[in-house]
Amino acid sequence: MEATLRHYNDVASGKSKPKFKTANLDAKISDARDMLKHCILCERRCGVDRNTELGWCAVPAKMLVSSMFVHWGEEQFLIPSFTVFF
Repeated sequence: MEATLRHYNDVASGKSKPKFKTANLDAKISDARDMLKHCILCERRCGVDRNTELGWCAVPAKMLVSSMFVHWGEEQFLIPSFTVFF
């Protein structure tokens, strides 16, 4: 997992290239930025413009990823899922 976070940080800082296909990456970045204008990223779906103010969750538009991992939870129909903590 540490290698994944290290790779994420290297890509985010421009030190290395992503290990995945980037054909639609620009469109996905644009979509993510649009989503921040009317935020529905957490279960509260407060709809604030996260570029100018904090929503209910108080996570800023530029998020810091604390951890991320494959989750092998209890619900058989969701296994595995991917979990990201901010």
